[in-house]
Amino acid sequence: MIAGYGESNRLLPNISYNLAACCVFLSHPLTGSFLILSLGVKLLTMRSIPTFKRVELLTIPLLSTVLATLFWPYFPVVSTIFGSGTFAEIGFAGNWQMFYQKAAWRILPALFGLPFLVYLLFKRQFTYVSVGLVATASIYFFNYAVLHNLTLARYVIFIAFFCQIGIIQSLKHIERHTLHKYAVAGYLIIILSSRLLNSCHLPSALVL
Repeated sequence: MIAGYGESNRLLPNISYNLAACCVFLSHPLTGSFLILSLGVKLLTMRSIPTFKRVELLTIPLLSTVLATLFWPYFPVVSTIFGSGTFAEIGFAGNWQMFYQKAAWRILPALFGLPFLVYLLFKRQFTYVSVGLVATASIYFFNYAVLHNLTLARYVIFIAFFCQIGIIQSLKHIERHTLHKYAVAGYLIIILSSRLLNSCHLPSALVL
């Protein structure tokens, strides 16, 4: 869905993507918010697209999701999202702070992709993955400083996701280099030994 959004000049495929994004958001706000964010990042990093079309495709999914959220007849979406702290108080969900406790240590294997993504940013290669990492990390840290929202605290999962893609891209980048096989072997050792590291895995409450 993310790969196909904005690629067609026809209106109907793009409308169908927007409807799908709305359905995902209303079914699971965390995944839906990430999907809408990803569509926006994808459009911003596309080079061969007119400015008017870029603005149009950026605006439509946001407006359609907001309207669908406000007029969704089955449950109050907005109050449910911002009331996620209440679920934590009654023991229905984890506290937002647990998603920041030793977070870097718990997603350590994925963070080995971070240097390559930082390298892309310094080289001004603003790809979907590098910009997506900046966007999700910004939301994650802003939530820690200001919002303290349980749903947004789970964005640590998407940070790990982009970093894992960064690992794959970094290995692809050096595949013709003599160090490639050693890099692959080294990362496999890290993955296999991660279970031996204390508190390396995310706690069960992080499972969606």
